[in-house]
Amino acid sequence: MKKTNDRMPGVRGKMEAVSSKAVRHAISFPSDGETLQGWLYHPGRVPPGKKLPGIVTANAMTGVKEINLPEYARRFAEAGFAVIVFDYRYWGSSSGEPRWHLSPAEQRLDIAHALTFLAAQPEVDPERIGGWGISLGGGHMLYLATWEPRFKAVAAVSTGISPQRPGNPLTAGEAQALHDKLLAASQKERAGRAAGRIATLQAWCPEPTSGCALPVKEAFDFYEAARTSYAPQFENKLTSTSFQNVLADDVAFAIHLAQVPILILHPVRDVVPVEDVLFYYKRAPEPKRLVVFSGLHTSTYAGGEHLEEAARESIAWFEEYLPG
Repeated sequence: MKKTNDRMPGVRGKMEAVSSKAVRHAISFPSDGETLQGWLYHPGRVPPGKKLPGIVTANAMTGVKEINLPEYARRFAEAGFAVIVFDYRYWGSSSGEPRWHLSPAEQRLDIAHALTFLAAQPEVDPERIGGWGISLGGGHMLYLATWEPRFKAVAAVSTGISPQRPGNPLTAGEAQALHDKLLAASQKERAGRAAGRIATLQAWCPEPTSGCALPVKEAFDFYEAARTSYAPQFENKLTSTSFQNVLADDVAFAIHLAQVPILILHPVRDVVPVEDVLFYYKRAPEPKRLVVFSGLHTSTYAGGEHLEEAARESIAWFEEYLPG
């Protein structure tokens, strides 16, 4: 059974315990005409009248709320934060068509609406809210560090950043082939939309194959393990223009104008080279902190060897810059 509180923009469902020190409610809230579904975590005991600092979380590419975010949200709530986890529009249990479509700009609008929802909760201090994102979500937070003044600190984990080193990591022939493939896919999808058809691809695959957008074995193995165990809601799909949207999106172009403290946590063997992260990190104003782990991109994901360390570093960062 769900209940509506007139002081809150959205719905909060029945409370459930996720640990001895943290609870969560099912929530829903609007975002540009869509309805986003998620969870609101907070400490198990909140003294009357106490205002908690808050954290808005943002997920990885193709991620749904059951993957990665609950592992961090529980730890943040146990440390004394109110935390919001949600599915982007077009994904998971949230509304929106076409399904499995990735639009970075629209995802950042969803994050802003999640921030609005969290700031309105009676147990949350709207002046002490931070943003935390993983992978693509980390990139979103680097963007919002400049453009969303309601965030007072941000953290980006295993983040995706556009490469800025001289030269092209692909040969001229490979770059042309990728361009042609993405262009053909986008033209096909646009034609399909006009005719009422939406083209979708397999999102992740272990090696290059026709009909697959992202041939990354590490990611395929991770998401397949999640799908067949704790996250059956995940579907390995992506619209054909989604990857093109990501390639065209430069999240940190204005990071030198950031207005809030920035924490970046990045594995040294990430698919995004540390050198690319350093390019932007050096441009970011103080206060800032960079922590480099030894693992792969997914070492900070659910079940990863660096999840605990990434959570501790994030908590320490928010405790410093969202003080009680």
